[in-house]
Amino acid sequence: MELRLLLLRLKPDDSNVIDVSDSIERLIPEEKEKAKELRDQALERRARDVEKLTRGELVALESDYRLRGQADQGRQLVETWLALRRKKLDDEDVDGALDLANEYRTLLARPELGAQLLMEVWKRVPGSALLEERLQSLGYRLHEGRWLTQKEFENRPESRFEKAIRSGRVENGMNQDQARRALGVPHRISRIATAKVFTEHWAYDLADGSRMSVRLERKRGQPELVVTGAPPMNGL
Repeated sequence: MELRLLLLRLKPDDSNVIDVSDSIERLIPEEKEKAKELRDQALERRARDVEKLTRGELVALESDYRLRGQADQGRQLVETWLALRRKKLDDEDVDGALDLANEYRTLLARPELGAQLLMEVWKRVPGSALLEERLQSLGYRLHEGRWLTQKEFENRPESRFEKAIRSGRVENGMNQDQARRALGVPHRISRIATAKVFTEHWAYDLADGSRMSVRLERKRGQPELVVTGAPPMNGL
């Protein structure tokens, strides 16, 4: 009879199921398994609608799982919630990606998963200062258009462009910074802009009295100038 009265206190939305279960365990110890069954069923019902959970509800539910000794189920719930949010994220939503990356860190303690997301968005929104700042704060280094961990950056082999820069050569595909490192500041720059491409011609006066020219272009959507007209043998 006492168990029946306690069960009648249950609300349809499961909002008091924990309180009722605790009362059953305290007042009717022999019905401990019934209390456990009530909690488990309520958790399962709440988890079915994971996509509809607010962040606060998710955190509370994950905590309930841990308190029940079901930490793995709680973690799986969080992973599912994050995966659903990631699926709904627009391809070029930088702010949304930054927020979600932070959730991977705070909810899962997996900042590397957030970094992977940010790198994927970077490929679609190259040159984003917000993405660059966050990835650098996470310990990543941008090298020739790729994000590397600090260890990968330190252990990277010398690239073709780096060898060319060290030898004072410029090659097609270099960005403007690499070209400037290889040749120095140009003596003259001329610019041409069309609807689809912006072009710069860098002119250098050589020691033997001759001249050398390098063409760089930036097409619509590109973040920086890229060498497309390197002189043969660097003009030598």
